[in-house]
Amino acid sequence: MREQLIHRWRLLVWALVAIPLGALSLAAFVFTVTDVALISVWIGIPMLGKDIAVTRWLADLHRRYAAGLRGVVVERPYLNTASDNLLTRTRAVLADPATRRDVRWLFVNGSLGLVL
Repeated sequence: MREQLIHRWRLLVWALVAIPLGALSLAAFVFTVTDVALISVWIGIPMLGKDIAVTRWLADLHRRYAAGLRGVVVERPYLNTASDNLLTRTRAVLADPATRRDVRWLFVNGSLGLVL
């Protein structure tokens, strides 16, 4: 009985934390899509780097919460992007399937997560 009550409280806390995270996810998704469009005028490259860092931070935060809630370890799925050139790093990050999956997660979490 006590374990069920603790589990329910943890789910309630998760739901209360998920609301601002959903709003932040939606804002990060909008900024990321805008920065991808601005790559053609070169201003989007440094802005995209900042937004991808925020995207990865949000995705890692969700992974930590899910790991704590489910009791399993969720590893970071990103490829190594060690390079000195900003353009090469940006291209490698955009080609990383985990980054594209995280951006899609921002959209789903920011739209459906707020509704639910």
